[in-house]
Amino acid sequence: MAEVCANVFAVCPFSPIVPIKCLLAVFLDVLQDRLDVCKAEAFYLLSAIVESEKGPAPEDMIGELRKPAADPDAAKAQRDSEAHQRAQQQNRRAQAQATEQATRAAANADRAAHSRVKHEQALQAAEERRARVEKSRADALAQGRKPAAPLPAPAASTPVR
Repeated sequence: MAEVCANVFAVCPFSPIVPIKCLLAVFLDVLQDRLDVCKAEAFYLLSAIVESEKGPAPEDMIGELRKPAADPDAAKAQRDSEAHQRAQQQNRRAQAQATEQATRAAANADRAAHSRVKHEQALQAAEERRARVEKSRADALAQGRKPAAPLPAPAASTPVR
């Protein structure tokens, strides 16, 4: 392994990325080889344990897990009943989705109506405020008071903070 690392750095001494990628690939290959060896050892140990217990070999156990061939009519009936159940589930989901959509639409309509009323109230309050300010100014002028000073002109450039 040390020779491989030295060879990788000798190939490209200026770029640190390429040697790192090469090293990672070498280490990945070594780890994969070790994993394969560990898997083989584990299978060997498992086989030894099974044989020592006088049980069936792992290959024999695989055959026991397979289902025997079933009656074709029974299999068709089972597939039909499963298809019927899936169709019922799909119909229930579609109905639930339609109900939720109708509920959302009604809630959106209520929310929009509430927003319109609130906006109208805000416009009415602004109009009343404008009328009150205009009346206040007119009363002040009628009493001979000077109007409020105008706001100062904005600066040519804003200060930097």
